[in-house]
Amino acid sequence: RLHINLFNVLANLLSPLLTLGQSYIGFLLSYFIMIFLFAFGVNAWAVAAVVVPIWNMGIQANIDAVAAGGAATAINTTEVIFNGWLNIGGLGCTLPLVIFALLSKSKRLKQVGRAVAVPAIFNINEPTIYGLPIAWNPLLMIPFILNAIVAPTIVYFALSTGLCPIPSQLYQMSFLPTGLNAYFVCNSFYFPFWKAYEKQELDAEQKEAAA
Repeated sequence: RLHINLFNVLANLLSPLLTLGQSYIGFLLSYFIMIFLFAFGVNAWAVAAVVVPIWNMGIQANIDAVAAGGAATAINTTEVIFNGWLNIGGLGCTLPLVIFALLSKSKRLKQVGRAVAVPAIFNINEPTIYGLPIAWNPLLMIPFILNAIVAPTIVYFALSTGLCPIPSQLYQMSFLPTGLNAYFVCNSFYFPFWKAYEKQELDAEQKEAAA
């Protein structure tokens, strides 16, 4: 009735994110805005037109840097947010809430927990957001929104300080169960095996060179 296009309003409000891009503030805002909207019942994908280009440019920059012999530095990517460390049970890392619901003494909450558990394992949390609910529920909105600050802050500094490798290859498998994605997205799962294989090949090359 008000003739307001929410999509256009959000796109205009969030356009400064394009300049902040790969900074800590840009990374934090990208995640926080999605969670904040989710808390008020607006699906996070409402801001896709703004955040997806940032994510795509980031992962491409990492791919190009590594291919040129450099290091990946862009953290604000789909690989980090959806496929690595900030999508545990869905945006806002809501898997613990599902576990709490499953263990609840409340019959209703236990039933909801059972209903949303399988989607949560595969990082789909719309049933949790709207069914538990988190949206418009003051008691659960507060930790949900606080987590939109704490979680990306931990992840950003863990990656920027080298504690975990920054993803440098395209990876779009966000619906794998939580835990597997974090290994595959940065090759940490393969890394020790890769180093053993690499050492084997280097030894063989050195023997050939010596011969």
